[in-house]
Amino acid sequence: MMSQTLKRICIHWTAGGVKANDLDRSHYHFTVEQDADIIAGNLPPESNIPQNGVSLSGQPEGSYMAHCGGGNSFTIGISLCGMTGQNPNKTWKNPLLRSQCETGFQLVAQLCAIYGIPVTPDTVYSHYEFGLCNPSTPSAGKIDISVLPFLPSLLPNQVGGYIRGRVSAYLAQIQKVGQHKPAPQHAPTTGVNKPPVPAKPSTSRSSTSAPVPR
Repeated sequence: MMSQTLKRICIHWTAGGVKANDLDRSHYHFTVEQDADIIAGNLPPESNIPQNGVSLSGQPEGSYMAHCGGGNSFTIGISLCGMTGQNPNKTWKNPLLRSQCETGFQLVAQLCAIYGIPVTPDTVYSHYEFGLCNPSTPSAGKIDISVLPFLPSLLPNQVGGYIRGRVSAYLAQIQKVGQHKPAPQHAPTTGVNKPPVPAKPSTSRSSTSAPVPR
């Protein structure tokens, strides 16, 4: 019998404005706004655990957060606000900021600690990576997150490894202290205190494989 617990975290950008809107709150368990405020979604992460052996595709609409087509079951959805439009020159509207992303990476680390999720390409990944590895799903062709505007030299296949490196660093800090903060309280329109300002991340590149199909 499949364990009824959260197993994975998928990281997105909203392709919208710098603040979370109603649509964002209906699709992601948490969003990180451009000023690094964390906003809880309409449903808690546990809503993406299938109930009574019924897959999420068979659950009523609105009973879970549909953030990763073909990969919502047992998966927490985190999204960074911004990156409007698709511009091949990477001159994005509302580009993601380093401080915003670092807050998001720290949030992912906190959730990994809370739910016992290891940081691997199979368990912490971008929507872009999931789509690459699962071309028959609605997630195929998604571009979030395939670029970090503040690190333009990173190639799309390096971004996921960079993110996991930052999440792993924060998780190591949490584990060293021996405690972790609780997940942000479920409150659809209420921001949560920002995590402490993190150290400036390394710009070293890391390339890892995409998640396996599931």
